[in-house]
Amino acid sequence: MWFSFIPILAMGVFLMVIWNMISPIRFIQQLKKERAEKTNGRPIHIREFNPDDTAETAQIFFDAVRIGTVLYYNQSQREAWAPKLPNHEQWCQKLSMQEVFVAEDNAGLIGFMSLNNDGCIDLAFVKPDSMGMGVAKKLYSEIESHAYASGLLKLYTEASLLARPFFEREGWGLVKEQSTTINDVELTNFRMEKTL
Repeated sequence: MWFSFIPILAMGVFLMVIWNMISPIRFIQQLKKERAEKTNGRPIHIREFNPDDTAETAQIFFDAVRIGTVLYYNQSQREAWAPKLPNHEQWCQKLSMQEVFVAEDNAGLIGFMSLNNDGCIDLAFVKPDSMGMGVAKKLYSEIESHAYASGLLKLYTEASLLARPFFEREGWGLVKEQSTTINDVELTNFRMEKTL
């Protein structure tokens, strides 16, 4: 008689697996919808990073990795990539050694992008609820203009699964797919470049 419960139990497990796959998608879609309603066409302003932006950019990085890449990397990969919020002093030092632009709206910072002296776009992150609203495009436009004015001839990056289509839309070419290990966990990314 207890055998009759096995199909019901199996169906319950199956439905739980499906729900866990779909719920992050719904969560991100709801965040985007709420953000669109809040911004209602408010302008996005791009400016240079200053040390007062350290905490907000660290939170954007953490949330973008942990929430924004949920469709591209599993939980173990996301936790290895961003195990905790970056240390404030180390994060400020890292950003101060690069050319960093931040995007903000009336509610605060919503994204940032960084460029090293050698033409590497090192960091490119947007708040999950602001993804798909043109924030990365505005940041990238500023970065590319700055790179061109600085005399750089080529840009390169190691793009995530999420970032690769964005860079391709901006005219970047794929050099190679690669695997990188962060905190003993493998993640796929893509070496990409663009000639200016």
